[in-house]
Amino acid sequence: MELMELTGEVAQIFMSWWDIQVRSRCREKGMEVKLYGRYVDDINTLTKKVQRGTRFINDELITTENGRVEDISKDDDEITMTTFKDIAESVHNSIKLKVDYPSNYNDSKIPILDLKVWVEETCNGARVMYEHYEKDISSKQVIHAKSAVPTKTKITILTQEMLRILTHCSPHLPWERVCEHINQFMKKLQFSGYNKGCRYSVADSALKAFEKIKQQALDGERPINRPRGWMRQERRLQSQEKKKDWYKRGGFESVLFVPGTPNGELKRMCQKTILDNGFMIKVVEKNGTKLKHFLQKSNPFSGDRCNRNDCFPCNSGSKGNCQKESITYKIKCGNEMCEQHNIYNGETSYNGYTRGKEHLDDLRRKNPKCALWRHCLEIHKGEPQTFEMKIEQHFKNDAMLRQVSEAVNIANTPTVSIMNTRSEWNMPRVPHAQIT
Repeated sequence: MELMELTGEVAQIFMSWWDIQVRSRCREKGMEVKLYGRYVDDINTLTKKVQRGTRFINDELITTENGRVEDISKDDDEITMTTFKDIAESVHNSIKLKVDYPSNYNDSKIPILDLKVWVEETCNGARVMYEHYEKDISSKQVIHAKSAVPTKTKITILTQEMLRILTHCSPHLPWERVCEHINQFMKKLQFSGYNKGCRYSVADSALKAFEKIKQQALDGERPINRPRGWMRQERRLQSQEKKKDWYKRGGFESVLFVPGTPNGELKRMCQKTILDNGFMIKVVEKNGTKLKHFLQKSNPFSGDRCNRNDCFPCNSGSKGNCQKESITYKIKCGNEMCEQHNIYNGETSYNGYTRGKEHLDDLRRKNPKCALWRHCLEIHKGEPQTFEMKIEQHFKNDAMLRQVSEAVNIANTPTVSIMNTRSEWNMPRVPHAQIT
């Protein structure tokens, strides 16, 4: 893995050098490059067309009569891009290109990601045109109307999607053509279960937002399509501030999350009760669980044992994944007659296999700091016992939530049954708020 990552980093450095050389060589040979951009292995370039019969021979651009005859049946963009390819491949023999151009397509528009791009001749010269594009294999649905997502969230998502389509259309594109893309999106909404009122709400919101963006562009406040580096620092700070106080709009002081229900009924009931009692707490619906998560098992082998003889969780019959890191777990004394101090609650940033192995090694060495060995001394008069380890939860990179969960597990375990030491009880209490 480290070698693969190193190869990628070296390739990026090499390609940066290659980009500079290509543009420099084109300029030296008299080929004018108006635009050049590369994303990984895709290069988008706009160049001034070359004369028919032009060939790159012996490191020079020359025009021959035989070349003119050969180019009679070819389009200008094919001739130009073939010439660009020959110049670019001369930079280094390890890089070979495959070119594409508008005349390759029936509508003379070349697809680039989610755009179709072409050059249009006008009375004032040529200009680059673009419009929204979707592949034939793209989904004909959007987020479904009956999905377990709050209605407001669905409207926001769909509005932003339609706004994206509008900004993907050139300002010089006829409005009738833009409407074709909007109508196609409206068909997707209808196919996904949205009624006429919802579709109108999405279209109205998106068109108003688009008009605002166009006005800001005319006033010089922002471009319609913002470059990646445009006011990057300011936008980053603004995004960070929104994460801190997004719920404070309207004078709210805190936020309460509730499960999503049809038409937001639970949310409205809770919000009304809270406001009637004088609390400024904003109620927000949580997204429901996707149906496929109930029906689909992402890892069909997750319940299988890892087949290692020293794996404490797997040999105890635990169904948790012993390879996942950042977990909470429980260890229980295997003696059926044991009724006192027989449960140990733990958390670790390691995976279950590594942490379980540490517990077994301490028990084997009779480490006095080991909770399992102390249990053997205090309850079973020094006789070694067998134990069972069960993985409870996985927390990815959230260390705070993992530690709080361990504290909750300790607090919920009866005092007579807990094996943890007093020092592990000094976790802060988690406040519990209840509205009656």
